[in-house]
Formats: sequence, structure tokens, C-alpha cells
Amino acid sequence: MKRNIIVFFSVWSLVSCNNNATESRPVEDSTAIAPHDDTALVRPGDFDMSAMLEFTTPAFIRQQYSYEELYGELQLRQSRKWQEVPGQDTLPPFLLKRRGLRRLTEKQLIITIDQIQREKLKIYGNYGDDNREDPYTMSPDMRQLAGKVGLIIDTVHLVKTTDGNYTLHDRGIMKSALGTCEGEHFNRQPVVQAQGTGFAICKTVMVTASHCLDNSNYKRFCIVFGYRMKDSLNANLLIKAEDVYRVESVVTYNAAQDYCVFKTDRPLSPEKVLLVSRRVPEVLDQVYSIGYGLGLPVKVASKAFVRSSFSVGGFICNLDVYTGDSGAPVFWKDSVIGILTGGIRDFRFKTKEQCRIAFRCEDWDCEGETVTSAFGFMDVCDRLNR
Repeated sequence: MKRNIIVFFSVWSLVSCNNNATESRPVEDSTAIAPHDDTALVRPGDFDMSAMLEFTTPAFIRQQYSYEELYGELQLRQSRKWQEVPGQDTLPPFLLKRRGLRRLTEKQLIITIDQIQREKLKIYGNYGDDNREDPYTMSPDMRQLAGKVGLIIDTVHLVKTTDGNYTLHDRGIMKSALGTCEGEHFNRQPVVQAQGTGFAICKTVMVTASHCLDNSNYKRFCIVFGYRMKDSLNANLLIKAEDVYRVESVVTYNAAQDYCVFKTDRPLSPEKVLLVSRRVPEVLDQVYSIGYGLGLPVKVASKAFVRSSFSVGGFICNLDVYTGDSGAPVFWKDSVIGILTGGIRDFRFKTKEQCRIAFRCEDWDCEGETVTSAFGFMDVCDRLNR
């Protein structure tokens, strides 16, 4: 009996103490670090996060991991299996660091890898260094100019959306679609089935290379504006209906000089019309072009120069351009002085690696890229308006 009384008294005491206890709460908008200790509180703004954010910058990431480690991690995420890193014959030690690598986002990986490739690796084009750039990395004026150049594509590669706009049907990223070797520039950007490049010289008239348009079946093609990279990861494949124009009729078809002047199905906005110059370029004049080589989002090929000139007929230059750039405007300063019509081969095949790399020349080697002078088509608009 005495034992039962003691047990009952002990239980009653414990319940009574708990009921009389006052709950300790942290103040509003704060978080307790130590349990039951209201003196250890962290309030918004107490910590400077800049030091922590520094650990996610490309510069810090490059200090911690090598190119091979970052590249291997990206390959594992994208393919779910190990793919050989260039120059690596055995399994690299990055697998031992995967705990840290897994904390990085895919965006951080791609941006850092791209930075290393640009700064540490040598990226080549047709002539020396590859001087093609995405407009989003360039000045506002250059971005605006690139927006005036259109992609010529077969209408079968445009898919109409429910809201009346269009989606470009892409073939996947360049590496898988074209079978290019690892390290080729823009390998992870999408490619579409580009027919060529075109540009407007007045509100209803555009120009391209004659081999880009079938003179007997031209109405199957349309011109698209706005196919570009928005940033290093994302391409704009959604095209507004107002940025899609159809070929209405062919005005001039010159197979000998390889240019075609055509009318669009409706007027273009004035800001899409380019300025055309009568200037005959001189040897060593600097030129650049804007186009859709290989079906990639629009690129600016710069840092080129005129190698030889054929008076009013055209000239040869060393632009880093590819199939799909045909019909692209070639600029001197801010004016069109010609249209790209031909050039050297794009790739050569590496038998051992079973992939393709850009065909490379020094700046003064190879035949060069052929540009037809703007003299042949620059007065077309005046003739049509008479």
C-alpha cells in the first residue's frame, strides 16, 4: 500500500510540473539556434551572405575543380553514364569529389566549363580562332542589328501553337545532330534545318543567296526572326506569328552571281530593314556578318578582313561562316556591302574518334569565303517603286 502511494505521488508531481511550465518562444521573425535558449537568435539581415555567395562563382569553382572533373560531372548528369573526357585514358579522380560537385547546379557547371574553354582551351574556326559570338554577349547595338537578320527555313519545320505563334522544330544539340567532336564551339546549342539566311533591303523586299531558294518552289519557304540564344543555356525556339514571313514572289533570280531578291507576303516593320552601301571594299578592310550557320541560333562572325576584291563584282574574306550562313549580309561598319554566297568546306572527319571537327586554315591559307557585292540588288527597291 505504501509503495502504491509513492508511485501515485511521483506521477502526480511530474504532470503538475509540466502543466505549470511556461513555453519558451523565440520572438517573431527570428529563429532560435540553440533549443530553449532565447538569447541565441538570428534575425533577417544579421548575416552578410556575400561571402557564402562567393563560393558559387565560376572563379571559386575553378579553384576547386579541374575542367575534366566539371566536364565529367556534366556528362554524368546529362547521359547518366560515363563518357570519355578528352585526354583521359583512365577513370579520373573527380569521382572522389562527387559530394561537392553534386552541390553545383547544371547551370553553374555549364557556365564554368564554357569560361574555361574560352580562356584556357583554344577554340578554332575555319580561319584561326573562331570569332563567332552570340549577340546576347555583345553590345545593345549589335543585338539590335542581329535581330534584323532572318532565318530561311522550310515551313514543315515550323509548328503552329494553340495561341497562333510558332515553335521551331530543332534536331537536338549540335554535337548529337551533326556528330561533331567534343570541344567544338557551340556543341550544346540546338540546331534547326536551316535553308539559309536572308535580310530586308526595303519594307517588302528581302535578299538571300540564289542557291538557298528553289525558283520553282519558293513558296514552301518562310523567313523567321528571333531565333537566338537568350543566355548560355537557353535558346528562343518560340517565334511570334508577327516575326514569320512567307515568300510571296521572286523579283530577281541571278544564278551566276548567286543572289535572289524576293517579296514577302506582307510589309516588314521599318526597324528590320538594313542599310545598304555602294562602297567597294579595299583589301584589309574589316568586315563581319550575321547568320544562321549550321542551323545554330543567330551568330555574329567578326574580326575578319577583305583578302582580295573583284571591283564591283565582290570580294574574298576570311569570315568564320558555315552552311546556313549563305545569304547572310556582310557588313562594313554598320552598312551591308555584300551577301555571303560560298566558301570552304565546313568540317573534316576524324576516323579514330568517329566525329567531325571544323576544317581549319590560317588566315591567308585556303580559298576564303566568297561575297557578292550589293551593287546587283541595292537599286531593286527604287525600280519597284517607280
